[in-house]
This record gives sequence, structure tokens and C-alpha cells, in this order.
Amino acid sequence: MKYFKKNVIKILFLWIISIIMMISIGCTSKGVFSSGTIVAKEALIFYGYNDYAVRVTDSQILRQLEKAFGNLEFKKIDPDFSSENALMVIFFNQGEEVAKFEVDNSNIFRLNGESDTFRVSKETFDYNQLYETYLNASTFKQ
Repeated sequence: MKYFKKNVIKILFLWIISIIMMISIGCTSKGVFSSGTIVAKEALIFYGYNDYAVRVTDSQILRQLEKAFGNLEFKKIDPDFSSENALMVIFFNQGEEVAKFEVDNSNIFRLNGESDTFRVSKETFDYNQLYETYLNASTFKQ
């Protein structure tokens, strides 16, 4: 009986921890979740199949990128993702990757290197503004 009680307590503990983790990453019963707040010291932006990355360290541009992505709410969807014209942004803080997303010109997202696809559920995301940031990054004062 003592062994049974210990196992029940362990199972309850793990169940509670699982619920807390789901809440902390923003999961809801509607399948909508938030990307959360991002604090980065630099970002890399890639376009399509190109190996060239734009490095962004300008704090004003970083805050714009963090704000544009940091508080979006996403809903999982099934459409195809177009890597050909996708922009990938990887955020770093003290050399550690803190967030990563890809977005194609149809505003379909892939998050943190996963293959699942998502669409923004409420807000809008300006792909063209991110693409302009990528194109003009070499003119930013680093």
C-alpha cells in the first residue's frame, strides 16, 4: 500500500508539472499559443535557400524584430510552407539561441526549427517589412 501511495503522488506531481509547463508556454484549449517575450543582443536573418545571413546588432532594429515577433499568437495549420522565399530569424542573447522562426511570403510560420506550420491567429505580421530589413541590413549602423 505504501508503494502505491508513492506512485500516485509521483504521477500527480508529474501531471501538475505538465499543466504548469503547458500554461507557461501559452497553450490553450483552442490550439492557440503565444511566442512569448524575446530579449536578444543580436539576430541573424536568412532568406530562402541562400547561405548568406544578415547580422543585426543595432538595438533599435532588434527591438523592432522582438516586438514584431515576440507577442504573436499562433494557431497550428496544415498548408505547405515555401522555403524558397522564407525568411529565417534567429535571436541570440550572450551567444545562446533564444528563439528562431521562419516565415514565408504567405505569412505561414515554422517555429524553432520544427516542421509544423502556423498562422498568426489575431495580430498581423508584416513579411514585407521583415524582407526590407533583410535587404537594407547592410546600411544599418552595427
